[in-house]
Amino acid sequence: MKWRLEAIRTKRSFAEVVLLHTLVYRVEEIFLIHTQSGILLQHVGAEANHGKDPDLVSGMLTAIQEFVKDSFNSQTGEMLDTLRMDGDHSVWIEQGPHAMLAAVIRLKETKASCGTTAITWKCEFVNGPGNWSR
Repeated sequence: MKWRLEAIRTKRSFAEVVLLHTLVYRVEEIFLIHTQSGILLQHVGAEANHGKDPDLVSGMLTAIQEFVKDSFNSQTGEMLDTLRMDGDHSVWIEQGPHAMLAAVIRLKETKASCGTTAITWKCEFVNGPGNWSR
């Protein structure tokens, strides 16, 4: 009954409200960004998020990553790996030698619960060949 009222109040379908309460996490958007140039190589996102400019978001993520690296004198290759926003959204960043993967996630659990997927993706794609073309 509570979820039905939430569906009416938020003008979402009942099925969407049920999924939001039962899923551990949902990937909202994924950005694949060239490490050296900051150029967006690929963007995939939910239909509701298409109002944002993916090129602008990738540029800002690259700038934030460089700011953190410069400000905290990261000499051992340490990079920012998570940004958390109020509510239930986070940005997880996996860094490879040729590309950075940033995923906007709506989650109810910690990053550790989804770590296997991120590690698999990083091994297969981010650390892959350095010959990227759009």
